[in-house]
Amino acid sequence: MEDNGRRAHRGTLDMKPSILKRQLTKGIQRWRDRLWLNQWKIEPHFEDEVERGETGAFRVAARAECDSEYRQADVTIALKVNADRSEEVKNRTLCHEMVHVRNSPVDHFVKVLLGELPPGKRAAYLNWWVNVDEGLTEDWCNILLDAYKELK
Repeated sequence: MEDNGRRAHRGTLDMKPSILKRQLTKGIQRWRDRLWLNQWKIEPHFEDEVERGETGAFRVAARAECDSEYRQADVTIALKVNADRSEEVKNRTLCHEMVHVRNSPVDHFVKVLLGELPPGKRAAYLNWWVNVDEGLTEDWCNILLDAYKELK
């Protein structure tokens, strides 16, 4: 496997989109159960590519958009990015997004509080929070993958 998680051979490159979608949906369901999110309505969505950020400058493997008040989340998965990734990398991606869902009530609370700051300070603290949130999410991902003996 190469460093970016892509297979060195054509393993899943030729996988039919319907099979890939079914596989990724099962992965979302597995992490939903593991993270005790059974009371949430979590909808998987599939797009060729997923962009994040106001400018759309970043290509990402997946994105979770959550409404913690109503316990709903949309997990959008980039098919082109994930089609040729190893099973381990796809599993890590799904775990990562589902940890974002699990942590979304805290994320929402922090963003509301930061929204109360004066505009001159708000952007810096929001940027800080995004970095903290991603770091914590990755730490929890590693903890969970290790606990389930899936850390590679």
